[in-house]
Amino acid sequence: MLRFLARFLAVVCALVFVVCTIPIIFFHAASMRLTQPQVYKDALASERLYDRLPVLAADTATHAIDAGARAVANQGGAVDSSLVDLLHQMSGTDWEMIVGAVLPSSYVRPQAEGAADQFFAWLHSNTAVPVVNVSLGELKRRLAAPETEETYVRILQTKPPCTAAQLQAAGGFPIACCPPPEAMPRVRQDFRAMMQRAADQLPQSVNVFEKISGDNAATATIRRLAELRTKLVQLEWLAWWSPAVPAALLLLIAVFAVRSFRGWMFWWGIPCLIAGAVSAVFALPVVPAGKWIFAHFIVPHLPAEFPTATLDALAGLVMAVLQSVMDAALHTAGALAIGGLVALILGAVFKSRPTPVAAPAP
Repeated sequence: MLRFLARFLAVVCALVFVVCTIPIIFFHAASMRLTQPQVYKDALASERLYDRLPVLAADTATHAIDAGARAVANQGGAVDSSLVDLLHQMSGTDWEMIVGAVLPSSYVRPQAEGAADQFFAWLHSNTAVPVVNVSLGELKRRLAAPETEETYVRILQTKPPCTAAQLQAAGGFPIACCPPPEAMPRVRQDFRAMMQRAADQLPQSVNVFEKISGDNAATATIRRLAELRTKLVQLEWLAWWSPAVPAALLLLIAVFAVRSFRGWMFWWGIPCLIAGAVSAVFALPVVPAGKWIFAHFIVPHLPAEFPTATLDALAGLVMAVLQSVMDAALHTAGALAIGGLVALILGAVFKSRPTPVAAPAP
């Protein structure tokens, strides 16, 4: 009776092990990966967002200009036609050239990665408000650099010649037309002076969360940030210790049912193989299914004014982060399934020795 009860409890523990281990694998992978800056830095690099920044900025800028003008017009407000016309005169290619000259990937990448490191360092600290400093020294230099001026001149050279009226209306800063050669030195000088003023107004560095840390009215925001950090740290702590639950269940199985090496291999191998295989089956289609849902159910229902390229890049970034989590879950699930399979093979190879028959009494 006691042996039957022990085996029954071992079967219950094995079932609970399978049911608990599958979500624990995904919870552990998500909590341990999503709180590490390297995951996001790898995702940004794998999606080539630094190299694609000029294209994405051009896509966002053109859509934002159109959407802003329509919003003001729909609300019955007066649209500054001169400003709208000026912005509309810059094509997507113009935006790409300007952004590529001012914000190259060699500058953006270290700043983005440094900001990620600083934010997640705060996440694991006791500081009340995050301090994320971004250096603007290189940006200031590039605004006033000769390369930026030459980029502006190359943009002008792709435009039709300016008339005297267009040149006067532009105020010495034409966008949609190319000034005559005799006017080009003055245009260069005006552009150089404007870029120098813009560079002088920028600080050497900026704290992204400076407004929160310096505004007394932002107490609620600071409290929400602290609460969010507390929850994330708690989840990370739970994820760190979550494998103890499957380990404890395996020990209980051993206590209740294991009486030999062969029995040990079978009692541990079967639930480990099932839990690992099922987790792998769940993890493999997550990212492809997410991409399919985004392409077939989200994109077709978005308004036409949405910046498609930027939205696609953000979706790719989310999928890259999700892929990192699923890879971690797959590694754990694969190790568990392989360990279970090896245990079953060992259990089949090392068969139990037959119980010796007692010799009959003489």
